[in-house]
Amino acid sequence: MLPSLHFQKHLLLLQKLAFSRMPSSSKIFSLEGKGLKLDTAGDLEPHIAELRANDVEEVRLLGNTLGVGACKLLGEVLATKKNLSVSTAH
Repeated sequence: MLPSLHFQKHLLLLQKLAFSRMPSSSKIFSLEGKGLKLDTAGDLEPHIAELRANDVEEVRLLGNTLGVGACKLLGEVLATKKNLSVSTAH
């Protein structure tokens, strides 16, 4: 049995909405899974040039260790991002 045309239209609309909310890869900054140990602001600085230069929508930091100094700098940089909507840093 084929889905009704009405159902198909709703499904297509939901798919469009879902994809429109997903950030494009150019809007994602990621250090995910690199196993970095960034204790100080100086340790973090070489890794965030791309983050500083772009207004990202998503930041991924999973799989790294960040110390207080690195977190302070990261917070200052993230505070400038007007379109940031997702951040993962477990």
